[in-house]
Amino acid sequence: MRNGHLLCLGLGYSAGAAAREMLERGWHVSGTTRDASKAREIDETGIRAVLWDAPNRLPSEALSPAEGPPVTDILVSVSPGEAGDPALAGLQALTGAKPAALSHVRSILYCSSTGVYGDHEGRWVNEESPVLPTSQRGRRRLKAEHGWEDFAAANGCAEVNLRLAGIYGPGRNALETLKAQHDGTGDPNALGGQRIYKKGQVFSRIHQADIAGIIAALLTCPVEKWPETHALNLADDLPSPPHEVIEYAAYLLGLDPPPLIDLDTAQLSPMARSFYAENKRVANTCVKKTLDYTLRYPSYREGLTAILRDLK
Repeated sequence: MRNGHLLCLGLGYSAGAAAREMLERGWHVSGTTRDASKAREIDETGIRAVLWDAPNRLPSEALSPAEGPPVTDILVSVSPGEAGDPALAGLQALTGAKPAALSHVRSILYCSSTGVYGDHEGRWVNEESPVLPTSQRGRRRLKAEHGWEDFAAANGCAEVNLRLAGIYGPGRNALETLKAQHDGTGDPNALGGQRIYKKGQVFSRIHQADIAGIIAALLTCPVEKWPETHALNLADDLPSPPHEVIEYAAYLLGLDPPPLIDLDTAQLSPMARSFYAENKRVANTCVKKTLDYTLRYPSYREGLTAILRDLK
């Protein structure tokens, strides 16, 4: 099995899980942070911390450390902003100053979003479906995808855009939200704790552990197996109405579910409400066929049940 050195530009919820998985597989792993105190915590986990404040130029030692092998693969999980993708800008600044900086890098994996597809009125979408983002977030993601594709091609690297569905897992799930509400310590208007109904609405989801597993499968297989579309949907098998997920979480906890409320009367932030403007079912066939990957959590039912075991 292939080994290498993974550099995570951004070490948040999803990338952090991928970093830990690759570390367990014997890889060298580095991750960026702009916080010196957090860098010390990262170093203690066995991941090499790189201090970097994007969009400033990425330090050359991020790719070529004084000790250990050079970076072979890059995972990007920094969100684009109004001015563009700060991670891409920082890496471009480095390669502009040092054209050979990426000489050892085989691949770039960019964490994007299924928001690039826009609204498909509940129909299935796959990697060859039209990308028609309706939100500003989706448009920024699509622009960043194109930027990373062009940058990778110019530098001789393989590239894939990981289009993530709604992310959940330990620390980010309906179980913990409902439990906190029941204990009186949580926000009663939290999106994950309201049983909201909109006719025909479904969302696709992906467990944090499957994000890490799919990234690991990509990193350890030949790039020739990667999809020619430069895109890969990360979603489970069961797109579902959001209120059904809340009901199941309440059932697992032995609680009465929150009252069913219409979307129009729900107390939501503008950003939370904007997610309901898009409705689609995200197909994961390409992940399964390309990588021969078996989902650890095929639906929210298996995922929430496993999370509950860890909570007890």
